[in-house]
Amino acid sequence: MQVTMPAQPPPTPPTPAKPEIIVLGLLNDSPLFKAGDAVRVQLQGTPQGAATISLGRLFRDQPLQEVRPGMYQGQLSFGQCQCAQSGALRAPDRGRRPRRSR
Repeated sequence: MQVTMPAQPPPTPPTPAKPEIIVLGLLNDSPLFKAGDAVRVQLQGTPQGAATISLGRLFRDQPLQEVRPGMYQGQLSFGQCQCAQSGALRAPDRGRRPRRSR
């Protein structure tokens, strides 16, 4: 008598969790800015991700640096001729993750 076992499919690798933004805020002392100022921002989210921010039409997808796991920081510097009456600061959640070097 011979017993055969069906071949088992290889295990499915786990799907990475969708990147998540917990909070986005300003690090500046004042919410009022003038030409030449820098808007300093901080984002808390999924560690080991890639974070960008945009401010109206002036800045699009500016990268933030991960300064510690899950904490990203960066700044937007206004030139002498740039002016914004108002604008929404946004951090798009696109699910992008940087490639790791091996």
